[in-house]
Amino acid sequence: MQTESSLIKNTYAFIAAILIVVVLYVGKPFLVPLTWALLISLASYNFLNRVEEKTILPRGLIIMLFLLFIFIVMVGLGYFFLSNLAISLRVSLQ
Repeated sequence: MQTESSLIKNTYAFIAAILIVVVLYVGKPFLVPLTWALLISLASYNFLNRVEEKTILPRGLIIMLFLLFIFIVMVGLGYFFLSNLAISLRVSLQ
């Protein structure tokens, strides 16, 4: 009887693992941006607290300026990599 209950427990664990994989696969378009947002917010929390303590600016404005800075940096990196890709493709096509 022990082996039957063990088999049932293993079956439930296998089904749960499959459901987790399916939820992660289906939720990928939602979960990836959410994960990036969580990482950026956790990484910037202490920095934003220090800026808020040292300035008289409201927290909302500080966060908006920080996000604008992050956006500008990402656009600059994208431009840099795309321009290098265009240059390398132009060279390889000649």
